[in-house]
Amino acid sequence: MPLRKSKDKAVRRWKPEQLPQNFAILLCSARRSGKSTLLKSLCLQEPGSWLSRFSEGYIICFCGNEHCAREYTPFIPGKYVHSSLRLDIIENYWNWCDKRREQGLSVPKSLFIFDDVLVCQSSKKHGVTRTSHEYWLNRLWAEGRHQNISCVLSVQSLSVGLPFLRC
Repeated sequence: MPLRKSKDKAVRRWKPEQLPQNFAILLCSARRSGKSTLLKSLCLQEPGSWLSRFSEGYIICFCGNEHCAREYTPFIPGKYVHSSLRLDIIENYWNWCDKRREQGLSVPKSLFIFDDVLVCQSSKKHGVTRTSHEYWLNRLWAEGRHQNISCVLSVQSLSVGLPFLRC
């Protein structure tokens, strides 16, 4: 059955510079499909590069390993690029934002990038626990907009089982 002409709509090109303030993005695709390359491009490419958008604040990147972290160090200062999920950094940043608000100061716009850091299988042998119920990760995703935080989560499978993912 063909579509009626009245319902046909032109395809609009996505413009990263038109993302809403305090956005949350989920990238899900197979390994070696270009998720990190896309993130790098969004950070650097004008108009609307994330480096420009968050120039007054912070871009903090959590990567799954050193190899992945090296992708970001040419354009994000090394102290803001981490080769694992560092919940202490998220908690400290959140508390810093709360203190600034108590002092009547504004909180800068910030971007948290999570690139392949989520673990969907626990392993006592390797000392790895699932990230699906990490309090600070879930709070950052669900309430980060209140702290002027945007989030990007890059995963290889939706089976990471995070409570905030609704499909």
